Amino acid sequence: MNYLVTAFYLFINPQFIESELEPLREEMKRKMLELGIRGTVLLAKEGINSTIVGEPEKIHEFMAYLRAKPAFKNLESKESICDHIPFKRTLVKLKKYLIPFGRDGEIEVNPAIKTGKHLKPEELKKWLDAKDPNVVLVDTRNKYETIKGSFEGAQDWNLRHFRDFPEALQANKKDLEGKKVVMFCTGGIRCEKATAYAGDLGLDVYQIEGGILKYFEDVGGAHYKGDCFVFDYRVAVDPSLNPVKYETAFPDGRTMEELDGYEE
Repeated sequence: MNYLVTAFYLFINPQFIESELEPLREEMKRKMLELGIRGTVLLAKEGINSTIVGEPEKIHEFMAYLRAKPAFKNLESKESICDHIPFKRTLVKLKKYLIPFGRDGEIEVNPAIKTGKHLKPEELKKWLDAKDPNVVLVDTRNKYETIKGSFEGAQDWNLRHFRDFPEALQANKKDLEGKKVVMFCTGGIRCEKATAYAGDLGLDVYQIEGGILKYFEDVGGAHYKGDCFVFDYRVAVDPSLNPVKYETAFPDGRTMEELDGYEE
């Protein structure tokens, strides 16, 4: 049997108030259990982030349930097919932030208000086909992800955690000035904050709409070398979005079960 793996996120404005989150968490988990959906949903005042899996019709029903809520009416998702269920549990977690940003305390950016320009995968491919020397690719992911694969020629700042990104950007900022800076990550959520911060620093910054996964879905593996790390038991997918199983996921010994689908 084929199952549907669906990834989605949304930063919202206005943000949730604290008292709304726990009732929403409980309601959402009940709905997932009712539909037999596994995976992890993260909820925070700033929005939602998730990767889930289930029977296609059940996933579509759950997404319709979410989009019926005013806060999530603009929710978009990325889908891929898997022949097994790559999650063991059904979790809905409350977090202070969807993505921690800034090593020495949170850097306040609100992607629902301001973020980098979204670049469709087809447009990026045209830029890369043309070998425009003014285009610079920046991989915002962590090192354990980038070693599985990345865009050819992309800058890799050897990040251990995404919260190290602001400091790395400051260190590399001069090399990016005057360039078309295209930042990318797995599904797009980290780039929403990364490009928001880069824009505040005065850079001309873009992000791949939907991240690497959407690029694979729309244009395949052109200009990409290797596989794409994903935060579930598949570990990675190839440019055709087929699972590519690796022996281990994390060099520090963590398991997928411990991470619970969270892009840190």
